[in-house]
Amino acid sequence: MKDVSVSIILAVYNSDKYIAHAISSILEQSFPDWELIVMDDGSTDHTPSIVTAFRDPRIRFFRRLKNRGKTHAMQYGLHQCSGKYVLEMDADDWLDRDCLAFLCLAMDVLPKEVAMIHGDVRVYEEVDGLLTFSRTVWARPIPSKYHMLSTLRSLNPRFYRREHLVACGGWKIEPWGDGRLYED
Repeated sequence: MKDVSVSIILAVYNSDKYIAHAISSILEQSFPDWELIVMDDGSTDHTPSIVTAFRDPRIRFFRRLKNRGKTHAMQYGLHQCSGKYVLEMDADDWLDRDCLAFLCLAMDVLPKEVAMIHGDVRVYEEVDGLLTFSRTVWARPIPSKYHMLSTLRSLNPRFYRREHLVACGGWKIEPWGDGRLYED
Protein backbone atom coordinates (compact mmCIF):
# COMPACT_ATOMS: atom_id res chain seq x y z
CA MET A 1 0.00 0.00 0.00
CA LYS A 2 1.56 3.28 -1.09
CA ASP A 3 0.95 6.57 0.64
CA VAL A 4 -1.54 8.84 -1.08
CA SER A 5 -2.68 12.41 -0.57
CA VAL A 6 -6.30 11.60 0.35
CA SER A 7 -7.91 8.60 1.98
CA ILE A 8 -11.68 8.56 1.55
CA ILE A 9 -13.56 6.52 4.12
CA LEU A 10 -17.00 5.50 2.94
CA ALA A 11 -18.97 3.70 5.66
CA VAL A 12 -21.98 1.91 4.20
CA TYR A 13 -24.92 -0.15 5.40
CA ASN A 14 -27.67 -1.35 3.06
CA SER A 15 -26.81 1.38 0.58
CA ASP A 16 -27.45 -0.35 -2.74
CA LYS A 17 -29.69 2.50 -3.90
CA TYR A 18 -26.89 5.10 -3.73
CA ILE A 19 -23.46 3.48 -3.51
CA ALA A 20 -22.71 3.30 -7.25
CA HIS A 21 -23.26 7.07 -7.60
CA ALA A 22 -21.00 7.81 -4.63
CA ILE A 23 -18.16 5.63 -5.96
CA SER A 24 -18.57 6.94 -9.51
CA SER A 25 -18.22 10.52 -8.24
CA ILE A 26 -14.92 9.55 -6.63
CA LEU A 27 -13.64 7.80 -9.75
CA GLU A 28 -14.40 10.95 -11.78
CA GLN A 29 -12.26 13.23 -9.60
CA SER A 30 -9.82 15.51 -11.43
CA PHE A 31 -7.39 14.88 -8.54
CA PRO A 32 -6.15 11.28 -8.97
CA ASP A 33 -4.04 10.76 -5.81
CA TRP A 34 -6.59 9.09 -3.55
CA GLU A 35 -7.60 5.77 -2.09
CA LEU A 36 -11.15 4.74 -1.27
CA ILE A 37 -11.75 2.59 1.77
CA VAL A 38 -15.27 1.21 1.70
CA MET A 39 -16.36 -0.12 5.08
CA ASP A 40 -19.45 -2.29 4.75
CA ASP A 41 -21.08 -2.60 8.16
CA GLY A 42 -23.06 -5.81 7.75
CA SER A 43 -25.22 -4.97 4.74
CA THR A 44 -27.92 -7.48 3.88
CA ASP A 45 -28.76 -5.98 0.47
CA HIS A 46 -26.72 -5.82 -2.76
CA THR A 47 -24.24 -3.22 -1.49
CA PRO A 48 -21.23 -5.61 -1.37
CA SER A 49 -21.72 -6.88 -4.93
CA ILE A 50 -22.11 -3.34 -6.27
CA VAL A 51 -18.91 -2.19 -4.56
CA THR A 52 -16.85 -5.18 -5.69
CA ALA A 53 -18.00 -4.68 -9.29
CA PHE A 54 -15.83 -1.53 -9.43
CA ARG A 55 -12.37 -2.52 -10.67
CA ASP A 56 -9.92 0.14 -9.58
CA PRO A 57 -6.80 -0.62 -7.52
CA ARG A 58 -7.41 2.49 -5.44
CA ILE A 59 -10.61 0.99 -4.02
CA ARG A 60 -10.30 -1.29 -1.00
CA PHE A 61 -13.34 -3.07 0.38
CA PHE A 62 -13.73 -4.31 3.95
CA ARG A 63 -16.82 -6.16 5.06
CA ARG A 64 -18.16 -6.88 8.50
CA LEU A 65 -20.81 -9.55 8.76
CA LYS A 66 -22.44 -7.94 11.81
CA ASN A 67 -23.74 -4.37 11.85
CA ARG A 68 -22.05 -2.41 14.66
CA GLY A 69 -22.77 1.20 13.63
CA LYS A 70 -21.06 3.84 11.55
CA THR A 71 -18.58 4.91 14.20
CA HIS A 72 -17.10 1.43 14.53
CA ALA A 73 -16.80 1.22 10.75
CA MET A 74 -15.14 4.65 10.54
CA GLN A 75 -12.67 3.77 13.29
CA TYR A 76 -11.64 0.58 11.48
CA GLY A 77 -11.37 2.52 8.22
CA LEU A 78 -9.10 5.09 9.84
CA HIS A 79 -6.62 2.32 10.66
CA GLN A 80 -6.54 1.36 6.96
CA CYS A 81 -5.71 4.89 5.73
CA SER A 82 -2.40 5.90 4.20
CA GLY A 83 -3.40 9.43 3.14
CA LYS A 84 -2.11 12.71 4.48
CA TYR A 85 -5.76 13.80 4.54
CA VAL A 86 -8.99 11.92 5.26
CA LEU A 87 -12.37 12.66 3.67
CA GLU A 88 -15.41 11.25 5.45
CA MET A 89 -18.22 10.29 3.12
CA ASP A 90 -21.63 8.60 3.29
CA ALA A 91 -23.11 6.35 0.62
CA ASP A 92 -25.72 8.95 -0.31
CA ASP A 93 -23.08 11.66 -0.87
CA TRP A 94 -21.33 12.42 -4.10
CA LEU A 95 -18.53 14.80 -4.97
CA ASP A 96 -18.19 17.47 -7.63
CA ARG A 97 -15.41 16.63 -10.08
CA ASP A 98 -12.91 19.07 -8.51
CA CYS A 99 -13.85 18.51 -4.86
CA LEU A 100 -10.66 16.69 -3.80
CA ALA A 101 -8.43 19.13 -5.69
CA PHE A 102 -10.14 22.07 -4.03
CA LEU A 103 -10.04 20.55 -0.52
CA CYS A 104 -6.35 19.64 -0.82
CA LEU A 105 -5.46 23.10 -2.12
CA ALA A 106 -7.41 24.74 0.71
CA MET A 107 -5.85 22.56 3.42
CA ASP A 108 -2.31 22.91 2.00
CA VAL A 109 -2.31 26.69 2.52
CA LEU A 110 -3.72 26.58 6.06
CA PRO A 111 -1.53 26.39 9.19
CA LYS A 112 -0.62 22.83 10.23
CA GLU A 113 -2.68 23.30 13.41
CA VAL A 114 -5.90 23.31 11.39
CA ALA A 115 -7.26 19.80 11.83
CA MET A 116 -10.47 19.89 9.77
CA ILE A 117 -12.23 21.92 7.14
CA HIS A 118 -15.63 21.56 5.54
CA GLY A 119 -17.23 22.78 2.36
CA ASP A 120 -20.46 23.81 0.70
CA VAL A 121 -23.17 21.21 0.18
CA ARG A 122 -25.76 21.07 -2.56
CA VAL A 123 -28.84 19.28 -1.26
CA TYR A 124 -30.97 17.17 -3.56
CA GLU A 125 -34.31 15.64 -2.68
CA GLU A 126 -36.27 12.88 -4.33
CA VAL A 127 -39.35 14.30 -6.04
CA ASP A 128 -41.56 11.96 -8.03
CA GLY A 129 -38.74 9.42 -8.20
CA LEU A 130 -36.16 11.94 -9.49
CA LEU A 131 -33.35 13.64 -7.62
CA THR A 132 -34.05 17.35 -7.75
CA PHE A 133 -31.82 20.19 -6.57
CA SER A 134 -33.26 21.71 -3.40
CA ARG A 135 -30.78 24.20 -1.94
CA THR A 136 -27.16 24.98 -1.18
CA VAL A 137 -25.87 24.97 2.38
CA TRP A 138 -22.91 27.34 2.38
CA ALA A 139 -19.88 26.55 4.52
CA ARG A 140 -19.15 29.11 7.21
CA PRO A 141 -16.03 29.59 9.31
CA ILE A 142 -16.03 27.87 12.69
CA PRO A 143 -14.34 30.27 15.11
CA SER A 144 -14.25 27.78 18.00
CA LYS A 145 -15.44 24.36 19.10
CA TYR A 146 -18.02 26.09 21.30
CA HIS A 147 -19.46 27.93 18.32
CA MET A 148 -19.65 24.69 16.34
CA LEU A 149 -21.46 22.86 19.14
CA SER A 150 -23.88 25.72 19.76
CA THR A 151 -24.97 25.99 16.12
CA LEU A 152 -25.60 22.25 15.69
CA ARG A 153 -24.91 22.40 11.97
CA SER A 154 -23.97 19.42 9.91
CA LEU A 155 -20.51 19.96 8.47
CA ASN A 156 -20.06 18.31 5.10
CA PRO A 157 -17.84 17.33 3.50
CA ARG A 158 -15.52 16.80 6.48
CA PHE A 159 -11.88 16.84 5.45
CA TYR A 160 -9.25 16.11 8.10
CA ARG A 161 -5.50 16.07 8.53
CA ARG A 162 -5.03 12.40 9.32
CA GLU A 163 -2.31 13.06 11.91
CA HIS A 164 -4.74 15.14 14.01
CA LEU A 165 -7.59 12.66 13.60
CA VAL A 166 -5.34 9.81 14.77
CA ALA A 167 -3.92 11.90 17.63
CA CYS A 168 -7.39 12.53 19.08
CA GLY A 169 -8.42 8.88 18.73
CA GLY A 170 -10.62 9.27 15.66
CA TRP A 171 -14.37 9.10 16.04
CA LYS A 172 -15.56 8.69 19.61
CA ILE A 173 -17.69 5.66 20.35
CA GLU A 174 -20.17 6.81 22.97
CA PRO A 175 -21.05 4.09 25.49
CA TRP A 176 -24.78 4.88 25.49
CA GLY A 177 -25.07 4.49 21.72
CA ASP A 178 -22.18 2.08 21.10
CA GLY A 179 -21.22 3.82 17.88
CA ARG A 180 -24.72 4.27 16.53
CA LEU A 181 -25.49 7.79 17.80
CA TYR A 182 -23.84 11.10 16.99
CA GLU A 183 -21.42 9.53 14.53
CA ASP A 184 -21.18 12.76 12.56
